[in-house]
Amino acid sequence: MGECRPQWFTTEWSACSRSCGKGLQVREIRCLTPDKKHSLACDPSTKPGHEQICNTIPCGPQVADKNCRDKRDNCLMVVQARMCVYSYYKMACCASCTQSALRAKRH
Repeated sequence: MGECRPQWFTTEWSACSRSCGKGLQVREIRCLTPDKKHSLACDPSTKPGHEQICNTIPCGPQVADKNCRDKRDNCLMVVQARMCVYSYYKMACCASCTQSALRAKRH
């Protein structure tokens, strides 16, 4: 009635190895008979892949730098006026400028 030949079976993909910057997912592939016994009779040309690339978004700059903080109280205006391109403002308003740059990359 149904398929009596061995078939390829796969597990679910693993979690991605990285959250950004090109990670890897893996899964197991097995050739099994209808009664779930291991077999070598599956067609190698139809074997599914066991690896795939994931999370290919580039890793953004980490704002974990303790020195990267706003040293002025007008940083919101600096960001709105797009003055983060100037190194003085980029340093004086590091946290706000970095956050603004990260938001811009996502669009």
